[in-house]
Amino acid sequence: MAKVSKPKLTRSQRARNLFNAGVRPVRTADGWLVMSSSGKEFYDVTETGGCLYCNCPDSVFRSHQGELCYHAQLVELCLGFDRMVCADDVDAPIVVF
Repeated sequence: MAKVSKPKLTRSQRARNLFNAGVRPVRTADGWLVMSSSGKEFYDVTETGGCLYCNCPDSVFRSHQGELCYHAQLVELCLGFDRMVCADDVDAPIVVF
């Protein structure tokens, strides 16, 4: 019998699912810690000049595609933000923690 794969969720859907499940970012002195979807690690989300940045691989390697990772989107949901990737995100330095 053929294996049926689940449809891939968008970053927004993943953030909304975590939000609806009660997952909340933890406030730190520098921003927020957001749990990965596997629950095995946390990522740092920081805010600079009104823009959110995350140190997860998705954000580091794909933020130039015009959508925030789901960790940053979860922070937005919890804080009531409503914006997309800032225009300067493409040129933002990559910081790996």
